[in-house]
Amino acid sequence: MDSPTIGDVAKLAGVAISTVSRALNGGSVRATTRRNVLAAAESLGYHGDAVARSLASGRNHTLGIVIWNFSTYYTTEILSAITSTAHQAGYRTLLADAGDGRIPREAIVNEYARATDGMILVSPALDSLDSRSLSDPRTTVLINRSHQGYAAVVIDETAAMQQAVRHLTSLGHRSIAYLGGPQYSWSNGRRRAAFLDVCRQLGVRGEALGSYEPTHHGGHTAADALMPLLNDHAGERRVTAAIAFNDAIASGMLSRLIERGKRIPDDCSIIGVDDSLIARTSRPQLTSIATRQRDIGAAATRLLLHQLETVYATGRADRHARQDKAERATESNEPSTTTARPCLMIAGTLTVRGSTGPAA
Repeated sequence: MDSPTIGDVAKLAGVAISTVSRALNGGSVRATTRRNVLAAAESLGYHGDAVARSLASGRNHTLGIVIWNFSTYYTTEILSAITSTAHQAGYRTLLADAGDGRIPREAIVNEYARATDGMILVSPALDSLDSRSLSDPRTTVLINRSHQGYAAVVIDETAAMQQAVRHLTSLGHRSIAYLGGPQYSWSNGRRRAAFLDVCRQLGVRGEALGSYEPTHHGGHTAADALMPLLNDHAGERRVTAAIAFNDAIASGMLSRLIERGKRIPDDCSIIGVDDSLIARTSRPQLTSIATRQRDIGAAATRLLLHQLETVYATGRADRHARQDKAERATESNEPSTTTARPCLMIAGTLTVRGSTGPAA
């Protein structure tokens, strides 16, 4: 039996041979068309010369994902959405953990910048100078971090804190604490600032307490810091409700406070963030803000794919040459122009469960 030809692929996909060529060689075609062509090629067993296609087009249909914290439920949902959206568009993904410390983060980002068509950096902790010198803003999208010149997808922290604080004030709470996440977290800094701003706007007393690891154990430590504020002082408690950086901290707080004899929500209402499986399996179940991780991951991937199409359609596929130029400019302190790129804000939604109730 003769080997399938590009004409056979075109006939099965219902498109022109030139369209098949563009789809397989990384040219500009609709994502649905590319998927149809790839499916037809796979069905017929048509492979062509993949190496030649990559060399000719300057792209290999691979996206890099660099995640700074694999230890949270939050990142697994984002990762799932990225890989699914990329696969639907005909892209593979490479994944790296920049949070374990065994390999310098800068080395990971630099390697992926050269080995992939584009990168998604999830909650990057790099400072602005390192980020710009190591990754090309035209082929990079940030999640949970915004920086001038880079496209980004972030949570609308102000809207999230407005929902949480308004819910608590509707229950009669007038003194609320925020139990923060790690100091290196850009999201924690924005969440803390949004919490304090909303409390001021609503005339509510807001206290920001410390920075804690985003884990169940970190929640135990946070609860220990919160305990003195829950005890009566001259017939009045300093705090009657608390918002935690994430569900893991909130669940740890909940279990430790119950161990210490506190009744939830009678003695303290608790709200988490992420609306993860933890929120639904805690007892009582956690009131939590859904941060729509899958929407964030999918939006970031679509944003990156759009940027890549723009880069290659305008004939600027040599990312490495541009990167070397950027590094030389950084070393010589030459001024560089910054292109404005979109920062998409994803609004969360509050789900009310048993961990919040009327103020005592």
